[in-house]
Amino acid sequence: TIFRQPTIESSVMPTWKKPTLEKIKNLGVDVIGGIGTEYLNFGIQLLHDPNGVGVEAIEHEWRGNCEKINRAIIRRWLSGGEEGRPATWPVLCEALKKAGLVTLA
Repeated sequence: TIFRQPTIESSVMPTWKKPTLEKIKNLGVDVIGGIGTEYLNFGIQLLHDPNGVGVEAIEHEWRGNCEKINRAIIRRWLSGGEEGRPATWPVLCEALKKAGLVTLA
């Protein structure tokens, strides 16, 4: 038997409901912790921030605390801030994959 880590796509989360920070935290997959130091790549994808300026501002605000930076990136995305991409489960999965965090998606 091959053990497979749970992922967002393999979870039972309905794709038609808008994600919330609470729903993301309760997925059974530690998305926020799993992003770790890859927050720059992840934030660029999720916030549609090609130069990384918005992500760097978040990084500066939270002084390098990965968990708080990742949470702030997700909160900004959920609020629709700064031309962010739509807050849907498929968009979150796509951003994780493009950031090289395939095991979380």
